[in-house]
Amino acid sequence: MSNIKVRELKSLPEQSAGREIFDITWPVIGGTEITPNLMQAFVHNGAYFVGAYDGEKIVGATFGFIGTAGGIHLHSHMSAVLVDYRDRGIGALMKRHQLTWAYEHKIPFITWTFDPLVKRNAKLNILKLGVEVASYHPNFYGVMPDLINAGKQTITMLPGAALFDSAMSFGMIHAQKIDLTILGAMEVSENGDIANWKIPGKMVKGMGGAMDLVASAKNIIVAMQHVNKAGESKLLPACTLPLTGIRCVKKIVTELAVLSILPEGGFKLLERAPGVSVETIKKATLGKLIIEGEIPEMAFD
Repeated sequence: MSNIKVRELKSLPEQSAGREIFDITWPVIGGTEITPNLMQAFVHNGAYFVGAYDGEKIVGATFGFIGTAGGIHLHSHMSAVLVDYRDRGIGALMKRHQLTWAYEHKIPFITWTFDPLVKRNAKLNILKLGVEVASYHPNFYGVMPDLINAGKQTITMLPGAALFDSAMSFGMIHAQKIDLTILGAMEVSENGDIANWKIPGKMVKGMGGAMDLVASAKNIIVAMQHVNKAGESKLLPACTLPLTGIRCVKKIVTELAVLSILPEGGFKLLERAPGVSVETIKKATLGKLIIEGEIPEMAFD
C-alpha cells in the first residue's frame, strides 16, 4: 500500500490507461463506458480524472466532473481497482485524494452514487468514508448487466456465457458428471491437498460447492497466486489452513509457472511464465519441487 501513488491523468495515453481500468471492471458489450474524445473533453474542461499507480503500473482510476444541482460540487462518477489490488485500501486512497483536490479547487462538497447491495461498495462508502446518504434511487442507471455469483461478487455476462441454478449445479457434481474443474486456492500441498474455503478468524462467505467438487470431479486444476501478499509461498509441504480436499489436485497454474502434482508427492515444474527464471520459481516454492531438463516458457497462441 505504501508504494501506491495517486496522480492526475493529463495525457491521452494516461487517460486511455485509466479508461481501460473502467472497461475491465465494467465491460460494455460492443463499446466502452466513456469514449476517448468525451473523456478528453471532460478533462480539458476541469473534470477530475486520476490513476492509482504501483510503480509505473496503473491499478485503479477515479473520474468525476463538476455539477450544479444543489450548488457547485464535484460529482464522482466512476471508480475502479483491478481485482488483484482490491482490499488494500486503494479505493479509499483515491477518495481521500479526491477530497483534497476538491478543497484545493474550492469545491464545497462531493456527490456520488453507489450500489449498496454490493458488499465492497457499502463497506467503502458507509463504513470507511462515512458518507451521508441523501437518497435511494432504484435502477438509477437502468438495467445493468451485473449479477452476483456464489462468492457474493459482482460479475458481468459476456456473449457465450450460460447460467444454471444451484440444483442443476449440485446435481451434475453429485452425479460425477464434471470431468474438469478449475478452482482458486489459498494453499496447495505437495501431496495435492487443497485449502480454499476458510481462514480461521475471518468471515466465511460460504463453503459453496468446493468440497463437493474436490470429492467428485475427475480432474482438478488450481489457478492461484504463487505467493501471498507477504511474499510467502502458497505451494507448501503441507497446508496450514483448514483443508477443502485431500490428494485431489492434479495441476496448478500460477503467475510464475505451470506445475503438476506427482502421485508420489511433489510439484513437477512443467512450464514457466515468459521472463521468469527457474531460480525465481524455486525461491517461491516452499514444497518439494521437481525439475527435469530444460523448462520451456509458456506459449500463448
